[in-house]
Amino acid sequence: MAIYKDNIYVINSNGKIFSINSLNGNQNWSFETGSDTAKSYNAFKLAVANDKLIFSNDFGIITCIDLAKQSIIWNLTMEPSSVYSDNNLFEIASPVIVNNNLFLVSSYGKFQKLDLDTAKIYWSINDSSSLTPLINNEIIATANHEGFFSIYNKNSGKVLYKKYN
Repeated sequence: MAIYKDNIYVINSNGKIFSINSLNGNQNWSFETGSDTAKSYNAFKLAVANDKLIFSNDFGIITCIDLAKQSIIWNLTMEPSSVYSDNNLFEIASPVIVNNNLFLVSSYGKFQKLDLDTAKIYWSINDSSSLTPLINNEIIATANHEGFFSIYNKNSGKVLYKKYN
């Protein structure tokens, strides 16, 4: 769920997104993400910033909508990395938007920094998580359910610290 410019954006367990006016409770619009059978409720996440709505579905597709034009700007399909190729259940952390950068990390073994407007990938690292990364100044930290904790340089993706607990 996210609030942006007097609107609340929510995605349900079937992958349908709703825009609700936070002032009067009226539904502005809804959008089907393309999923009809939820494999994992952790596949449906969204984030809003800079007049763009980012969301994911259980097929591993990340979509960016221009809220002003109410049109799709781009789609990106997250593919399992070779390290995590046996993981067929897609789960994703909540997307994180900082300035015009989008950070995505998923159970498919990819941690990526993208341009919010174009989906151009600035860097991609083999890291798997469905926990939302934390960002502070020039660092970004991730953890996963297997006990790995990692810190990266936000701009380059360079590993600064990695530990298994």
